[in-house]
Amino acid sequence: MPVLTLLISQVCAIAVTTIAALTLCQYLFGWNLGIDELVFRDLQTSIATSHPGRMGANTALNFILVSVALQILIHLKTHRSYWYAQIIALIATLISFQALMGYAYQVKVLYGLAPYTTSMALHTAVLFLLLSMGILWARAEHGLMRVVTSDSYGGLLARRLLVAAIAVPFILGWVIVEGQRAGQYDPAFAVSVFAIVLIVIFTILIWQSARVIERLSYQRDLAQEALRTHEAKLGSFVDSNVIGILFGDVYGGIQQANDEFLRMIGYTREDLLAGKLSWSNITPPDYLYLDERGVAEAQGNTNATCTPYEKEYIRKDGSRIPVLVGYVLLGENREESVAFILDLSERKQAEAEQQKLVSVVENSSDFIGIATLEGQLLYINDAGQKLVGLASLDEVRQKAVLDHFMPKDKAYFQKYILPTVLSEGRWQGEFCFQHLQTGQPIPVDYNIFTVTDKNTGQPIALATVTRDISEQKQAKEQILQLNRDLQRRITELQTLLEVIPIGIGIAEDPECQNIKVNPSFAKQLGISSDTNASLTAPLNERPTSFKIYREGRELSTEELPMQYSAAHGVEVLDFEVDIVHENGKIVNLLEYVAPLFDEEGKTRGSVGAFLDITERKQAEEVLLNQQKWLEDVLNLMPRPLLFIEPGTARVTFANRSADELAGGEFPKGVPAAEYHTVYHYTNAAGDRIPNELMPGVRVARGERLNALEVDWHTPAGVRSLLVFADTLPAMHGHPATCILVFQEISNLKKAQKALSLSYKRLKLLFDTANDLLSSQQPVVLIDSVYQKLRDQIGIEVYFNYLVVDNSQLMRLESYSGISPELANQIQSLGFGETVCGTVAQERCATVLENVQQSIDPKTELIRSLGITAYYAYPLIAQGRLLGTLSFGSRTLLSFTDNQKGMMQAVCDQIAIAMERASLIASLQQQTEQLQEANRMKDEFLGILSHELRSPLNAILGWAQLLQRSKLSDTQMARATETIERNAKAQTQLIEDLLDISRMVRGKLHLDVRTCNLVPIIESAIKTVSLAAQSKEIDLRFSLIPSKEMRNSDWELGVNHENLEFSAAQSQTNQHSEDSKLGENSQYLVSGDFERLQQIIWNLLSNAIKFTPVGGRVELQLSVVSGQEKPQTTDKYAQIQVIDTGIGISPNFLPYVFDRFRQADSSNTRIYGGLGLGLAIVRHLVELHGGTVYVDSPGKEQGATFTVKLPLLKNAHLSSFAPLPPPPSV
Repeated sequence: MPVLTLLISQVCAIAVTTIAALTLCQYLFGWNLGIDELVFRDLQTSIATSHPGRMGANTALNFILVSVALQILIHLKTHRSYWYAQIIALIATLISFQALMGYAYQVKVLYGLAPYTTSMALHTAVLFLLLSMGILWARAEHGLMRVVTSDSYGGLLARRLLVAAIAVPFILGWVIVEGQRAGQYDPAFAVSVFAIVLIVIFTILIWQSARVIERLSYQRDLAQEALRTHEAKLGSFVDSNVIGILFGDVYGGIQQANDEFLRMIGYTREDLLAGKLSWSNITPPDYLYLDERGVAEAQGNTNATCTPYEKEYIRKDGSRIPVLVGYVLLGENREESVAFILDLSERKQAEAEQQKLVSVVENSSDFIGIATLEGQLLYINDAGQKLVGLASLDEVRQKAVLDHFMPKDKAYFQKYILPTVLSEGRWQGEFCFQHLQTGQPIPVDYNIFTVTDKNTGQPIALATVTRDISEQKQAKEQILQLNRDLQRRITELQTLLEVIPIGIGIAEDPECQNIKVNPSFAKQLGISSDTNASLTAPLNERPTSFKIYREGRELSTEELPMQYSAAHGVEVLDFEVDIVHENGKIVNLLEYVAPLFDEEGKTRGSVGAFLDITERKQAEEVLLNQQKWLEDVLNLMPRPLLFIEPGTARVTFANRSADELAGGEFPKGVPAAEYHTVYHYTNAAGDRIPNELMPGVRVARGERLNALEVDWHTPAGVRSLLVFADTLPAMHGHPATCILVFQEISNLKKAQKALSLSYKRLKLLFDTANDLLSSQQPVVLIDSVYQKLRDQIGIEVYFNYLVVDNSQLMRLESYSGISPELANQIQSLGFGETVCGTVAQERCATVLENVQQSIDPKTELIRSLGITAYYAYPLIAQGRLLGTLSFGSRTLLSFTDNQKGMMQAVCDQIAIAMERASLIASLQQQTEQLQEANRMKDEFLGILSHELRSPLNAILGWAQLLQRSKLSDTQMARATETIERNAKAQTQLIEDLLDISRMVRGKLHLDVRTCNLVPIIESAIKTVSLAAQSKEIDLRFSLIPSKEMRNSDWELGVNHENLEFSAAQSQTNQHSEDSKLGENSQYLVSGDFERLQQIIWNLLSNAIKFTPVGGRVELQLSVVSGQEKPQTTDKYAQIQVIDTGIGISPNFLPYVFDRFRQADSSNTRIYGGLGLGLAIVRHLVELHGGTVYVDSPGKEQGATFTVKLPLLKNAHLSSFAPLPPPPSV
């Protein structure tokens, strides 16, 4: 149904429904929507209703029901839509029938819902009744009406009883109602009559229905029996049919199938009964759409059949079988099917064979045709149609066999050929066809035969297979013409061979035993032209007047060109040989030989052309000599020279200097487009020169080059060149040639580069030397020197170690390229440690290349820093090691000789500058020392004059007193004592001066013997005890024994009462001390007794002198460990003099033992003395192999002087020399 029609019907139904619904709403809710006034505005009549002119409520309801039913019926969505539409129509029917009964029975309530409302009119009720019935019967085969219209028993009964059930009560009730209204009988009678009539009528209907049912049952039984018979016949028909038949459904199921179908697909009936078969599963996927299309076609056809179609089934073994399928759908829903399957295997094979035959016939290039025995054409293939000028089979069927013969041949064909074919069955011969369009004759090989019936053997048609022989005819004619032309060419060739100046030899056998020659070749060989020229001929035919040589060697028979070409089937081209005649004449020949082949491709001989090149060889030799002479001349040139071919830029010649420049043979024959693969040129800026700008290409284009500077990268290295090039025009038969000359300036460039580099380095060295020599602290400038070296050499790290106070340790003074944390870790370095320590120890430079590959443990530090090249150099000046300076690079694998020389020069300059700075500092120090010495000299002279004058004044004063007057004994004793004391002081002063003088001159000698320190110390103590007593100083001597004598400690105390000794006491003391010598044998030393006593005395005198009144001076003697010497033990005697005197300033401690040195010159005035005692002490101690040093906490805190003397080991008392008596006090 068109969409527009559906849309119009839907709009009308909606409009009717809307008007009816609005009217119904007015009744139900008392609304007045103005519809009545709008519809009945012009009516003059008045209706006695509450709403004049309004549609009745039952009418509006019927309009709604009818319009909805029609809408559902038109726009069906599901199968249930029929039910909905018919139910709604049935309700409308009941409402209309109710109104109809109201009018018939005159009961107003049945057609009017309420008083004063519009009722449904009688004609309206009839129209609604008819309209509703029409809706019910519109789709009577669906929904509720399906029961009524079906052919079943229920449908039959419904049709019989439904009409009676409606009509009889309606009519009977109307009669009763009318009788009652007429007063003919009372209601009881009316009801009784109504019941009796209904019983009679329904009894008759039921009896009649039962009779109908019985008749239908009998007919059903007959039909079932007939059906069984029919099914049996059908089963026999199906099972015995040669066509496959199956019973199934549209969903792929197969319920039953005959044996033929099972045979087709290779399954058994057991497989069928087991439910293993489904026509959808045995159908290949690419054929399923055909089944779907067939099912759709059958369901759409009224006869439920489909058009048979071809498809395939999959057999049980997996193979496929072609079939023709047709089926019919059964059942109410057409979901069951009966299919008929025809096996097309044989037909397909026959069609394939027929197609092959048709393809052969259609693709044949021969004329193939079929005609009736009367000569009417039936078929001609495409090749035949084109041959005679026909365009289609329709034209062929309009022609006869005689039509494609020439007119002159038609009678011959009918008279002779056709009877022969019919009698003998075949005729073949040359004939002429006629082209039907042009009329031209076509020569053919005509083969005509009869086609017989295979059953009767009688001819039924004529057939022909004819071949166009036009090209063969033309080929024969061409061959005849070619033979004539060939004969003429042979004659010309023979004439040419007779007169041509080139030798020709022909061998017509594979062994070349017979070689025919033309006169020119015979002349070259020195034989007659009819002589066999083969050197492999039989001996009696073999020529002996010549031999064939090549490169000075006679060729064997297998190496002869014609024999070799024939034996191997290859060409021998540009083969030069020398023909040596018996008379010594030599003929140079250039041979071109080719093998001759037979029809089977085997060699049957050879042919050769021999060109006499004797004169050319001689000319070439002359030219070669000239060229060799020219090349020798050019090779003598010291500059590289090239000949270049114009246009192509190929190098054709290079002299010896050019080969040497290229580091081998100069590349030749390279075209301009490939220059970049052989020649690598760069300009002065280092950029690669492209092909089009290379010197050879530019001069080949016609440019003239004058001193073009390029760098050529060769395997031998980079060569810097100046290029001069120009083109020499063609002359004297020689083509134009480009000449290119190189002037190598590599050495000049290297010299310039080296000069520039040397200048930079000399400038750097000069600036470095200037900076270093002008600085008093060159170590501070090392970092700036490193910065300059880094820019020129490419170093990133340096270390500068300096030796610490002539020890075996070095201190990191400056560095760069490492972190401060690492610098702290390597701050101190011993000799022999790491690379720098090894350089300091060996005092020679070390150069390390490719450091990261080193396995030396000493390189671990620099390897961890990523250094790849390392240079370490010792800083030595005047033979003294000052330290080391080393440089490292993380980018270079090694340093060049120039770089190493530069670093060495810088290091030497730094060492010289450091030594110079040290010398300058030393000179300054010496100057200061000289100034100090001069000052000390002046002070010493002043002190000396004072010290000499003071005792002399005392002596002179007492001497004058003794001369001038008499003194008492007491005064006399005092005078004597004063004179003696001052004289001794004077003597001691002079002795000190003499000792200093001997010390300076090295003339101080010792009287060495074994000495015991204990009596020496006691003697010295007694000597100074008087001075100590005068100042009330507590003087003590403590002997600290070794561990072996720990229990024999003793202490000697000195006081005022025992300071005076008599001579006898002295002897007694001496004797007692001698007896104790053995007890103190552990304090034995080797030395001068008097000088040892002088050491003790000077220390004690100095301590007493600078200790205030009431102070304390203690001398301690002990044994300690010390440095070992060969003649001594490893023990030392330690003598310590400890006082509580004025002390020593820490600044003056280093100068205590210097000559003429005193902490304060004012002390001389207070305490006296020349300041020589401690200097004499140090000198004497060192002469005895000992050491002396002083320690003082500071001024007014006393001082401690310590002397260490080496003790003797394993000494015996018997060897001791007698000790001299101590001097008297």
